[in-house]
Amino acid sequence: MHKKCSIKEYEKVVYPEDKTILIDKIRLKGLYNQYSTISYIKLSSAIIKGNIDLEVAGLVKKEKAFRLSLKDI
Repeated sequence: MHKKCSIKEYEKVVYPEDKTILIDKIRLKGLYNQYSTISYIKLSSAIIKGNIDLEVAGLVKKEKAFRLSLKDI
């Protein structure tokens, strides 16, 4: 059986191990209620799209990652 391999580059957000400063900044900016459960998927999306305060986004780093998928052909 043959398989097709696809590799897709994407940008991901890497949060600091100690998130105290990040959470304090989110509270200070009035965003805590929106992200208080810290949905890292939603927060990452907002950071990647540039839809969040730069002071908050500046507390994380973005790096390239790859997603690999195999499909039967």
